[in-house]
Amino acid sequence: MINIQGRYTIRCGSKIIRGCNLITLLGESFFMNRIVNNTFEPLKYIVLGNSSIQAKKSDITLGNETVRKRCATEVNLNTKQIVLYASCSAEEILGVTEIGAANDELLISHDVFERIDDEFITEDIDSVEITYTFDLGTASQRTEWTYYTAADTGGTTNNIYYVVEENEVKGVLETDTNSGYRSLNSLESLKSNTGAYYYDNATDTLYIRTTRNDNPNAYKILISY
Repeated sequence: MINIQGRYTIRCGSKIIRGCNLITLLGESFFMNRIVNNTFEPLKYIVLGNSSIQAKKSDITLGNETVRKRCATEVNLNTKQIVLYASCSAEEILGVTEIGAANDELLISHDVFERIDDEFITEDIDSVEITYTFDLGTASQRTEWTYYTAADTGGTTNNIYYVVEENEVKGVLETDTNSGYRSLNSLESLKSNTGAYYYDNATDTLYIRTTRNDNPNAYKILISY
């Protein structure tokens, strides 16, 4: 299955936030139509907001857009990527919890992350650089999830499930609810977040918690590479 995956990097000096975006239903329509016609205007903006509502495939706007930045764009044929570049001030990025890419009207992709606070802002740097990348890749459905238990949790891990995945994971979609999972940096952080995943590169293991904190074997879970 062909898949388009959105990734972003927010950089303020030496501090970096990275994440993967969910491509919206309108975003899928955008990419498919741009291949054969000019129905939609090109990608023009990186948008930021301060809502913490989980990203869904059906989103047509950010939860609460606060910043819209015109971006420079380029196509890298070697890596099969579309790359967007924009910058904003430290004041604009403070309090931001969500990001997306858009043309004039359509929200192409969407992600929600932990609130950017004063600790992220480097005092001697005024400009925050944002890079947004769309990768052309593949995706597949995964089944046979195994319940994860650990001795240090007394046998319970808040309904975390795992599967061995040799391909590096770039995104997880719960298609039954049209919910894109949030990418986390550790297995420990997954214990307090639903609708999220952690991919362990060292062990080629993908850990997830569903949006409803239940068994993922009852869902259609799509993995992007």
